Amino acid sequence: MPVFSGNSNNGELIKNISAVKIRLKSDVMNFTNTTMFTSAAGDQVSNWYPDKKQSLFTFFFLKGLKGEADFNKDNKITAQELYQYTADEINGVPYWARRLYPGRTQTPTFTGTDELLYY
Repeated sequence: MPVFSGNSNNGELIKNISAVKIRLKSDVMNFTNTTMFTSAAGDQVSNWYPDKKQSLFTFFFLKGLKGEADFNKDNKITAQELYQYTADEINGVPYWARRLYPGRTQTPTFTGTDELLYY
């Protein structure tokens, strides 16, 4: 059995991470008019936020969509604003990953066009 992001035949190797392995059949990075967020860089794991009963990224992503990511206070949230909110080193996912799991790094990524996500 292959090892998937923290799982093995004997159970979890690393506690409180999202176990997933994705193989792309097409090169989605070359699609036009695409906006893509990931919860962590390719060499990182996606950590959980046990107190919130969801992943760190999901918690901050949804909080950002609810208005926290509207940095310029124009009542609109763009993909870039949402990315900046989730990836903030002082208050976002990277900070909380280090705080909850010393030694772990988690940095959300963003690729694509800066579309309007919420108005």
